Amino acid sequence: YNIMTSLFKSSVQSKNYAKFRPNYPASLFEKIVSSLECEGKPQLAVDVGCGTGQATVVLANYFDRVVGVDPSETQLEHATTTLSRQDQERITYVMGREINLPVAADGSVSAVAAAQAAHWFDIPRFHQEVDRVLRPGGCLAVWSYGNFQFQLSDDGNDSN
Repeated sequence: YNIMTSLFKSSVQSKNYAKFRPNYPASLFEKIVSSLECEGKPQLAVDVGCGTGQATVVLANYFDRVVGVDPSETQLEHATTTLSRQDQERITYVMGREINLPVAADGSVSAVAAAQAAHWFDIPRFHQEVDRVLRPGGCLAVWSYGNFQFQLSDDGNDSN
């Protein structure tokens, strides 16, 4: 956690991060939405470890509201300053971590996403938070470029 927050102390680092970070395919977000078991347009998504908001902004195309959460102030400043007016109405950025997600009510989140960020997480505590905030029929979507693995036991608890 401390290493990650120290990586993005300057706005130049955040700007370069946003500029050179690959985008994710629309099919990924469509898969997330299609896996939801709720009626109507999904209401709330939380993008954990959102960085400069690449996935957060795309999630806003599919959800009424999106909260981007990241422990880096400079990453969030960059994310906030690059929002369109339309996105400003649907996206909120909050400084925080995966272990205490800033949502108003337990069981209120349609989807929790972590795009190339879970390798920084306290996985058992993250799973506890997801269990707390995710609504029935919701989706946890965690993706990376291919090096990260975690395994759940049959009872849903982290086995690593």
